[in-house]
Amino acid sequence: MDTSGISSCYYNHYLRYAEEEGIELDEKLLAPGFEAGESQVPFSQLLRLIDLLRHRRSGALGLEVGASIAVSSHGSLGAAISHSRDLDQCLSLVAEYHRTRTQIVDIRFEKDDELARIRLTPKTSWGDSEVSIYDSFYMVMFNILRFAIGKKAEQCVLEYPYPAPEWHDVYLEHIPARHVFDQPVAQLTFPASFLEIPCIGSDPAYVRVATEQLQSQMSRLHQDQSMSFKIRDLVKSTKNFKLSLEEAANTLAISKSTLIRKLHQEGETFKSLVEEMKKDYATYMLKKTPYKIDVVSMQLGYDEVANFNRAFKRWFNCTPGRFRKGQPSL
Repeated sequence: MDTSGISSCYYNHYLRYAEEEGIELDEKLLAPGFEAGESQVPFSQLLRLIDLLRHRRSGALGLEVGASIAVSSHGSLGAAISHSRDLDQCLSLVAEYHRTRTQIVDIRFEKDDELARIRLTPKTSWGDSEVSIYDSFYMVMFNILRFAIGKKAEQCVLEYPYPAPEWHDVYLEHIPARHVFDQPVAQLTFPASFLEIPCIGSDPAYVRVATEQLQSQMSRLHQDQSMSFKIRDLVKSTKNFKLSLEEAANTLAISKSTLIRKLHQEGETFKSLVEEMKKDYATYMLKKTPYKIDVVSMQLGYDEVANFNRAFKRWFNCTPGRFRKGQPSL
């Protein structure tokens, strides 16, 4: 069971886009099935809406919707980042608390002496709407950078994990920066020196209050998530595909028996969940990255490539090499 969600505010931006473009929607899309006052909409609902919009409008809808999502649309997170001390604190807050707004992507903030990076990794399948969703996240992150450091944001480099789409000529219109397609990872990079640029709305007291609200939201989110979602999230965030039942229980501060019981109630087992995560990550690495098969095998926790090959044949009835080449099953 996938319990990923997004902020209802973001969903409403897509609804407004449909309205402004004169696109008629089914009542089920206008009333996505969440109780009044709920802050999250099921991701499956957003996917249906985006699929409909993609078939009725230009492919650039992700950029167009993302452009309308201002910093103020991010709730308590928006309040915190708009009053941050500098870009460093701003992006640290985004990385730590973005799950209060959406659970469909992992946003990581990394830095070294020369470069800073914002990495985007899907936490669930985005299906045929992958490019549109990526485009919206790139646009949203660029808006945050531009809000924090002004025109210097135009010196960042956006790397896309897919070939340039048909509408690639409009990227510069929305994001005046350098765009590089067909890359192994999704990320925005810029000089690490930019992290020290102070934000013009800096207010430590305001950040402290907003952070307390975010911590409370994170706590509620953790309690509301299904146990299977927590296990998937744990494996994805740590990339530990050798995670044991004992380690998972200790991390989640529950007993092994409680973990097993809750997964059983959801129709899942710990072993099947980890196996599913291995399959998903293996297909992603083989299709979306240039890493050699032995590297993929090692990242999945296999001591020998032969063991990975046997597991992969069991999953897909073909070898990893044939799968990467798009060849049929054996």
